Formats: sequence, C-alpha cells, structure tokens
Amino acid sequence: MSILIVLQQIAPLFIIMFIGLFVGHLYKSNQVITQFLSWLSISVFLPASLIKSFSAPMTPQMLQEGSILILAGAVTLIFTFFLSFLIVRLLKLKIPSSNIVYFSLMFSNFGFVGVGIISSVYGDLGLFYMTMYVLVMRFAYNSFGTAVMQRGVNDKDRLTFRQIFLNPPIIALVVGLFIMTFQIRFPAPVKASIDSLAACLSPVGMLTVGMLTANFPLKAFFSNARVYVLVFLRLLGIPLLVTFVMWLIGFRGMMLTVSALTLALPAAANCCLLAERYNGDVMLGTQIVTITNTFSVITMPLVVAFAERLAS
Repeated sequence: MSILIVLQQIAPLFIIMFIGLFVGHLYKSNQVITQFLSWLSISVFLPASLIKSFSAPMTPQMLQEGSILILAGAVTLIFTFFLSFLIVRLLKLKIPSSNIVYFSLMFSNFGFVGVGIISSVYGDLGLFYMTMYVLVMRFAYNSFGTAVMQRGVNDKDRLTFRQIFLNPPIIALVVGLFIMTFQIRFPAPVKASIDSLAACLSPVGMLTVGMLTANFPLKAFFSNARVYVLVFLRLLGIPLLVTFVMWLIGFRGMMLTVSALTLALPAAANCCLLAERYNGDVMLGTQIVTITNTFSVITMPLVVAFAERLAS
C-alpha cells in the first residue's frame, strides 16, 4: 500500500514539472521569472513548511525516538559529505560543478517533495520522524549548503556569514524548535495561513525546475555519463546502504522506513534554484534534479519495499 501511495503523491509533481517545461518553452526569456520564483520558494514557502512540520503534538516516547533520529541524521550527513568529496576527486570536477555534487548527494528533496509524500504515506508521526531525521541536515542545507553553492562567486555577490545564518529558513528552524519545545498552538487563521503557504512549496518549486529545464536542449540531459553516477548514488546507492546500516544497528519499524524514504527522495530542487541564483552550474544542477525526479518514480518504491522488508 505504501508503494502505491508514493506513486500517487509524486505523479502530480511530475505533471507540474512538465507544465513548467511547457511554459518555459513558450517564454524563452524567463530568467527574471525563475529567479523570483526561486527566491519566493526559499524565502517564503520553505520557512512556512518548516514551521508547520514542527507543530505536531509531542509525547515522551516521540521525543526519545526523535533524539535518536537526530543523531542518525547527523551521521548520515557526515557520511554523504565524505562520499561527495571522494566523488569530486574521482570525477575530477572543478568549481562550480563540484558545488552541485556536494549539494545533490548531501541533500534530498525533503523540503519541496518530502513533506507531502511522507505525511501521505506515514501520517503525522511519519512527518515528525522525518523532521527529526533531517533536523541537522536542514541547518546544514540552509547554511553549509548555501555557502557551498556560492563557491566561485565574486566577492561582491557572496552572502555574508550573517546572511547565511540569519536567512528565512534558518530563522524558521529556530522558531520551529521553539514551537515544538513549548508546544505552542497558533490561532486558526494563522495556522491556515501557514498551511496554505507551505502547500505552495512543492508545486512552485517543481514548476520552477520545469522552467529551468526548458533553457537547455533535451539531448544534453542524457549525454553526460557522469550525471548518471550521481543519479545512481542519490536514488539507490545512498538510500540502500544507509538503510541497511541503520537496520544492522537496530532501527526498526517506521523509524527505519521513514528514514529510507527520506533518503530516496530526488535531489533537492535548490540544487538548480541556488545555482540559478548564484550563477553556478545551472546545467548540471538542472540535469540532476530533472533526471532524479524522473527515475525516482521507479527507485522510491524499490527503496520503500526494501526498507519495509527489513523493518518488519
């Protein structure tokens, strides 16, 4: 049943991405539009999604399990960093292409895609587990990830240390932790507004990815063999290996399956959105995001089936 729900949840995102592709072909000069949509997604919709994900009621058992998942997520992040370092050396990539490798292998699309899929497949408890598992990743995603994607940018265009660590997503993370710790409940109109903004994240993000894809020849997406190494690692290599190791050390049940599905998500859409924002390797970033989204329809159910078999 979970596999069918995964397919049902990701199919609309593909449709939206192809709508963006169509719109991008109609309006070739769309750089201003895509940059604005990228800013809107990162600065408004993503913070709303983060605050929403921290608003679930807590129990002592959930907090204990959440603490374990936070540690597991931190270890996973360290592993993917060193794996990215190795891949960059093996493929002999330079800045800004190497920036894309680090970002795409370290961060799955737990922002644009993950919230919707996890909550649909595993409900509010699954969303809480995912929130805890990616907590350290989220901090790294919006600080270290941004810094990595800026490598090679002219000094005048680089964000300052303060801007990196005091940006809307990081502020939303701190607010979310405060909300979770003190179990704060918003008035109904405020909650409805946050939910509505959070719901915009996935469709606007995927629409933007589709529009960015339209800027490049279709043939170019399938002619770079190195891309498929990154796609394999993002969709199968990292999820299967980390899931197996987590099972070996004692993870079971939903804690294991939610972590597996989180890792099996496509590459983060910010991989090309930030590349667009900082004039990086937009081509490589868009290739990875587009191809991982395309093949994840096949690979995510496989990873979920593997994890559920181990978890039972």
